[in-house]
Parts: sequence; C-alpha cells; structure tokens
Amino acid sequence: MYRYQAIILFCMIASTHAHHAIDVAYDRSNLIEIHGTIISTFWRNPHVVFELETENNEIWIIESGSINSLNRAGFTNELLAKGDSVSFFGAPARSGDHAMAAFTLVIDDQTIPIWPQRAIEIGVNVRDLAREESNRINSEIAKNIFKVWSRSQRLTKDIFLNPNALSSREVWDPLTDDPALNCIPPGMPSMMDNPYPIAFFEGEQFLTLRLEEWDAERIIWLQEPETITSNIHGVSRGQWIANNLVVTTTDITYPFFDDLGTPLGSDARVIESFRPSSDYTTLYYQAVINNPEYFAEPAVFKGQWEYVETESIKPFECTLRN
Repeated sequence: MYRYQAIILFCMIASTHAHHAIDVAYDRSNLIEIHGTIISTFWRNPHVVFELETENNEIWIIESGSINSLNRAGFTNELLAKGDSVSFFGAPARSGDHAMAAFTLVIDDQTIPIWPQRAIEIGVNVRDLAREESNRINSEIAKNIFKVWSRSQRLTKDIFLNPNALSSREVWDPLTDDPALNCIPPGMPSMMDNPYPIAFFEGEQFLTLRLEEWDAERIIWLQEPETITSNIHGVSRGQWIANNLVVTTTDITYPFFDDLGTPLGSDARVIESFRPSSDYTTLYYQAVINNPEYFAEPAVFKGQWEYVETESIKPFECTLRN
C-alpha cells in the first residue's frame, strides 16, 4: 500500500513542480542534502527526474536540469541506474513535499553537477564539451550573425510592475496555472529568457530565429508580411541598422510576461536589438518591453550570447511524466 501511495505522490509532484522558475516551487535559501537509493529515472526534457528512497523509507522526487544541459556537461542517461546509492544536494520543495531541485549529486565519492546552471552558482565546476572542442579549433569566424550562439547565463531584467500586475500575481497559482505544466511553450518575450543556444538563418523576405528550448522558431520579417496572423510569438518586423538587427514585435497572443503570473497586455510591444561585437564572437542583446496595462514603465532585458563553433541546436522534445 505504501509503495502504491508513493507512486501517486511521484506523479503529482513531478507534474506540478516541473517547468517552473525554480524559486516558485523550491526554497533556494535552505539548501539540504539527502541520501538514499535510486528507485527510478525519467530522462526527458524539460527536466530529468529521479525517484529516491531514503534509509527512513521516504520516497523523494528529485528534479535536475534538462537532458540537453546534462549532455553538454558530459553526462548521459547512464549517469544513474536503479539501485545506485547516492546523495543529492539542492533546494527542497516549499510545499513540504518530499521533493528537491538537486544541483549536485555524489556517487562513488564523485560530485556531479546535475543542474549545471545552478551548480555553477554554488561554485561547482561544470564542463562544457562544445566550448572545450571549440578551443581546439582555430578557423576563421564568419562576419555575420547567421550561426549558432550559446548563452552561459540568464538575462538580467529590470521590471516595473503597476498595481494591476501585482493583483494578477497574487491570484496566480504556479502549480495549476502555468501552461508549461502541460508542455505548452511560452511566447514572447518570455521565450527569449533561457540558457540554451539560438541560431539565425538568412532569407530574402524574412529571417528565421530558432531557439533550442521548446523547439521554438520565430519569423522576423524584413518586408511587410502580406497577412498578419497574431500568435504567441507575435508578428516581428526586423531592420538592419549598420550591423545591428533591430526587431519590433506586436500582436502577441501569449497572455503572460513571465512564469510568475505577470500578465502581458494585448497592446504590448517588444523592441529588441541584436548587436554583434566587432570580431563577431559575442552577440549583445537588449529588449525593451512596453506593457502599459501592467507596467509602470517599460521593462528591459539585457544579456549576451557567445559564438561556440562546435555548438548546435539540439532537439528539446518536452515530455511529461504520466
């Protein structure tokens, strides 16, 4: 009977805790370590999930980074198997459930960063196989943005919410209201805030911007489109100003600005700038988000990508645990 209850608990926690901004479901101010034996593994995006049984017969659900981030750090689905004795270190669930966002694990006296971005934040060294390989290559860099760009950290964001936005956040339940719970991808501008590679592809009438996360694809029109179809990505119009690509996006149907319940109004407008460095090894990014119904003043995203020659856009293929 206890085992049956544990399986039900696993399904509930895995479906409700996955996909969120980590601070929503987990307490990063109270990092803990737990020990036990691996019962099962679920190796799919957006998060790899392990089931652990402790010495006290507690069943814990351990959420880690994505397959893609683990593969880039040199780990595969052979990392852990049923019966392995391990320790996990990370943030426990705020709900009090036996669940954790694990940053590292220890097996056979080896510390492994199983949530690479979070492991870096606590001082753990994380390999990047694509960057290591690129450092051994000395080829000429194309002087354009039409290549794969890698990001090592999330965007910085300045956001100025008004009372309407704050009221909406108060009634937002991240464990039921977030579309990502059902593998429904985010729209603009939230989709641009992710740690995965992007790539530009050149065209005459439009450019294509592919994002690894959620297998997303944006069309950036260089000419006025014959028909305007609103969608979660909006309608993006681009222009070249010197070597900078400036993109204005309107007609966004995605209702949220982020995964914290901040609304995005129907009149929202996003102005992005993609500016390459003089040697085309860095792509600087800024987005100004006008959302007058919910912002006291425009929000600003800033960040950058780096060119890593051996990097590629990998399939994401979000899959939920049934």
